[in-house]
Amino acid sequence: MIENIKINCIIISHKLDNVFLNVSVNDEPFHTVKEEALTSVYRAEGKIGLYREMMRLLYSKVQLVGNDKSLDKYCYAFEKARKTDICNEYLDKINDLYYQLSDEDKKLLSQNILNDNLYNYRQKCEQLKYELYSQIGLYCEEYDKNRIFALYKNDIIKLSPNKIRRFNAIEYVCSFPEINPYEMAKSLVMDGYDINFDDSSITKDENIYKASELARYIGISVRNNIVIDDKRVTLKELLSQDIQFSSNQKYNFFKEYHSWEGVTFKEILGLSDEEYELFTCSLSDISDSDSIDNNKMNNDIELDK
Repeated sequence: MIENIKINCIIISHKLDNVFLNVSVNDEPFHTVKEEALTSVYRAEGKIGLYREMMRLLYSKVQLVGNDKSLDKYCYAFEKARKTDICNEYLDKINDLYYQLSDEDKKLLSQNILNDNLYNYRQKCEQLKYELYSQIGLYCEEYDKNRIFALYKNDIIKLSPNKIRRFNAIEYVCSFPEINPYEMAKSLVMDGYDINFDDSSITKDENIYKASELARYIGISVRNNIVIDDKRVTLKELLSQDIQFSSNQKYNFFKEYHSWEGVTFKEILGLSDEEYELFTCSLSDISDSDSIDNNKMNNDIELDK
């Protein structure tokens, strides 16, 4: 008889690194058991291994039931896997391995008789399944990160009833869960918040530098949500001589925004022909020499194009 296994709760005891499942087998009453195999994997590999092996179970003989919060990440992973069609991608690879077998090997395989070729075939299939469950397990990690991100974002929103948030406060809150503060600031900007760069513990130029990082990170469509010392600024103003922006930083901006497909740097800054000519002339003596730190503006920041 094929066992009908249902899980309605997954409990991780962090103190002892044990994994417990609340299970029902063949519709018997639910009861809590320590899952030894999952516990061993969790102790050896942590959550990465646990998520992979949970996916292996859930794609074979186990069904999730109920609405317990501990199941949410696995439901999220299932839905994400369905949308990305990752299962069919690996199934095609496994089928390709089968079609490469000889007729004789296929016959032996149906009789569960393994020769060297079939042993290698089984090994390759298991490796592909391992990769598949590992990839789907990463969606569980993605869920964890999104949940933590949302929790800390909500904390930042609660800091004040107005629509302005100080960037140094964002940096402080994000330092605990190691969230990228620029990613958090970008998310807040997308929700209509202004980001104020008014940290008195650093210089104005350093505040402007961080503002320029955020401008590059969030892109041109929401660049006007940047505030410096309570004054809203545009990208054009960030690059203006009035704010004492260095030539190297302006050159890096020029290179980054010039690469935007279908949008010229002149259009982004809203410059006239004369202003654009003056601006490019001011950069004409700057090149990719060792005197320019081309990586300075790119450390830990990836443009969201």
